Amino acid sequence: MAILEFSKPSQPLWVFLSIGALVFSLGLGIFVGPWGIFVASGLGAGFAIAGLYRQKQVLLYYLMGVHILLLIVGMVLNSLFLTPLSNDSLQMPRLNQTYEDPLGLFTARVPQGWQTETLHSKTEAAVRLQPANREQYMGVSEVTIRVRELENPTAHPVDFLNKLAQTLSVKPKKESLFTFSTEPTTLLDGKKGVWSRLFIKRFWIPLYQRALYGIKNTRFLCTVSASGIESHSTLTEVLCLGLYETIQIIEINKKQKTN
Repeated sequence: MAILEFSKPSQPLWVFLSIGALVFSLGLGIFVGPWGIFVASGLGAGFAIAGLYRQKQVLLYYLMGVHILLLIVGMVLNSLFLTPLSNDSLQMPRLNQTYEDPLGLFTARVPQGWQTETLHSKTEAAVRLQPANREQYMGVSEVTIRVRELENPTAHPVDFLNKLAQTLSVKPKKESLFTFSTEPTTLLDGKKGVWSRLFIKRFWIPLYQRALYGIKNTRFLCTVSASGIESHSTLTEVLCLGLYETIQIIEINKKQKTN
């Protein structure tokens, strides 16, 4: 009798603990991510099992089921956003589709089958590229190619790009939600370029943007930028370098405008 009297009043404790863990699991899932779900729902399921060991109760079965469901959701989120892509997904797309700028400023070879969206402004011509389906996804959500004609041709592209890098540089604040850096680089054709790397952490999802800057034909600033999930960014810079090399400026367009 003493044991039975002890077990009855202790029963609500396991229910409250499991419900509390459920609330924490939902909150940690939003602000911390899958590992918060693993910890909170793991404890919550344990509390529910401990309560069921003392006395069978329908509510505890429901709570245990919800915690197990949250653990599954956490595993799915971890797989989608925090786990690197498999080797099968990490395949460079073939750049064998030609994009021609409607204004006749440039052409570029882009991934076969990707969606293209022309973007124009008063100062530049651009195109946005996106994978058309899940099978084409290789870690990049979208790529943008931009071509801007400079007011004055630059005889010293390296100096111009160094100044550009200094202009782009941002000193990160303490506890900032993003980090930004620039770095000079050597392009595939041996010329100089500049990388900018932006890392953003929105809640627990790490996002990135990489941008490659270079000068073509002494007066055209060309940019290839890509964005996506940081854990999937293995081939991002390789793709940007490849796309940059395919950009061809159509000089005849300038001549036609002057005639």
